[in-house]
Amino acid sequence: MNTQPELPARRRLRRREQAQSWRRISESARQARDSHAGGGQADHAQAAVRSRGDARTAQQRGDPILVDDGRAHPRARRHEDVSIAARGEVGSAAPSSAAVTVRAGHPRIRAVAFDLFTIFDPRSVVAAAESFVPSGAPELCEAWRVRQFEYSWLHAAAGSYRDFRAITQDALAYAAHARQVALSRDAIRALVASFERLAPWPDARAALESMSGAGLSLAPLTNFTPSMIESLLAGAGLRSLFDELISTDRARTFKPHPRAYALGPDVLGLPREAIAFAAFGGWDAAGARWFGYPTFWVNRLGLPAEELPPGPDATGPTLRELASWVAARS
Repeated sequence: MNTQPELPARRRLRRREQAQSWRRISESARQARDSHAGGGQADHAQAAVRSRGDARTAQQRGDPILVDDGRAHPRARRHEDVSIAARGEVGSAAPSSAAVTVRAGHPRIRAVAFDLFTIFDPRSVVAAAESFVPSGAPELCEAWRVRQFEYSWLHAAAGSYRDFRAITQDALAYAAHARQVALSRDAIRALVASFERLAPWPDARAALESMSGAGLSLAPLTNFTPSMIESLLAGAGLRSLFDELISTDRARTFKPHPRAYALGPDVLGLPREAIAFAAFGGWDAAGARWFGYPTFWVNRLGLPAEELPPGPDATGPTLRELASWVAARS
């Protein structure tokens, strides 16, 4: 892996070359699928039998095997070197609708997409709230945070859309009413704006510089609006470390909707398997993993794991562990 820092212009050129290469690969794969489909059911069945035979041979040798949904096949270990990509589990009662293929080795990680709270401490908002709510600011912010996520999830599920700044304001208005806290319009505007002035986690800059210097493309993939992202990164002096800024506003939805996660491959020009996703919330780690990203849960707050299998590929408390995990796979 290259350890020399790249200039932003050079990284952008490399990224364009990667995107062109991936488009060529995708087109070749599409043509192969079209050709395979024209061959009839017999060819499909033969390919499936051959692939399953490869899987059985790998299992007999003791090689690790993964099914596409991330659950380890019996007698297999998770997160290892051989995987089975299929829309059905090997040996399951329901037949797979696609041939089972054995893939040797992980795709090399070439980019990292971040939820912004892995980089910035969302608890910074409490200090801002204390200026307007001397008593009960933590409780107000907790109610605000819960509604902020719930409103975004409801909009995504219903196919409705208000941008994240508007949802953040709506959630604050609800929380203030529920907590019987009187906030002026100026106070509401100031508190919403506090999300653009969050404090970075202490380890963030060094880890980001390490990954950027190693030649990885970096991008936030966040529900924040584009202007919120720009303000937050610029205020912390981190903007130059990112190749792209990806807001789910482009898709007019929010994580964990698949359209939100799909912005990563679309913008970075890489297959999802080559983009590591760094999640702050356990629910976000689940959504990213279901989408198909190699997923690292940055469990800053030491929370228990969500009961949302298959779970992240790896977890750790800071970006230092993320950087080490990515380095081992890039």
